[in-house]
Amino acid sequence: MEDPFADCLEEPLLPNHDDHDEETFAHRSISDEDVNENRHDNVLPNDSEFTSNAVTHEILRLYHMTFMPDHEIKMFGQRFVDGPFAVKLLKFLAMTLVSVALVHFVVEQYISDRDQKLTLEDILVYEGDAIIRDCIVFYVVGRLWQKNGVDSCDWILWMVLANVYFECQPFFPWMGHSVTLYEMHCLWPWQLWAFVAFVVPLFLTIVVAHLIKAFRQGLLWIKIGEFGICLCLFLGPVLPSPYFHFHHWFAGWIFGMHANSDDWWSRATMAYFHGMYVNGIAVYGRDPLLTCDYARFMAEDQRCPAVSGYSAVGSDLNAPFSWWNALRFDLSDDNLQPSDWRNCSSRGYHP
Repeated sequence: MEDPFADCLEEPLLPNHDDHDEETFAHRSISDEDVNENRHDNVLPNDSEFTSNAVTHEILRLYHMTFMPDHEIKMFGQRFVDGPFAVKLLKFLAMTLVSVALVHFVVEQYISDRDQKLTLEDILVYEGDAIIRDCIVFYVVGRLWQKNGVDSCDWILWMVLANVYFECQPFFPWMGHSVTLYEMHCLWPWQLWAFVAFVVPLFLTIVVAHLIKAFRQGLLWIKIGEFGICLCLFLGPVLPSPYFHFHHWFAGWIFGMHANSDDWWSRATMAYFHGMYVNGIAVYGRDPLLTCDYARFMAEDQRCPAVSGYSAVGSDLNAPFSWWNALRFDLSDDNLQPSDWRNCSSRGYHP
């Protein structure tokens, strides 16, 4: 009698892998590889990687950390200044004035290429109010109340870099020239033009980066409008004058406050231009954009009896501008008029 279970016993209880198709094994192989990769990704970093990340994080924290709080300032347990807007503005004013004093002191000791007659007292008495107004406009347009305070390494280091750059210029004679039409046309050496050919593309790259960022945020026309309004208000009225001089304190001020994006490179740009503003005032003073023409206007407007050692001859000082005509020099003299930038051999005053 045949065993009814004989055929069943001959069949394997488990499926034979050889009977499966290759696709099943390929799928199984891929799954095993995925598992191995997942296991590898979940491995904790070793001690050296963890330490390196911790050190980097700590360096960045110290780099961006402010030395004083941004929300309030206390003295003897009582609030001295309250609110981020007021605190950050006060710190910005203090940073500017202290920086001007420090740079002036250092330059006075070690650098000869400066205004030899300028003193800190002169800056404070004659230009202090204008510096404070500059800072307020810079603070508002630059939206500094929305950012970290300026008492941090990521601001101070770029300010220092700007001052180092400008005080290194005397060591390169070809850099000792102003940005005026006459000097550019007649006096700039080829080395300076080559340097400008490098700086201008870098400057334009930063400008384009700010425009792209503003476009992505939907603020492009606001940024362009703000810059255009500032140019019209602060530069437009004085630009046509032959006495106009583009001081580097003004360049740092007018450009710096518009580098107000939230990116690190924008903050670095603003800090660098602020350092440029500080350097210009500390070394040469906050000279007027219209140079001697502004001095003439103020002297006439105030009816000053003497200017630069010259005394008035006439006694009728109440007549309009009569005192100026009585001075012992003639403004119609070619030597007292701005030189013609188109004629390199022309004599005259160089703003």
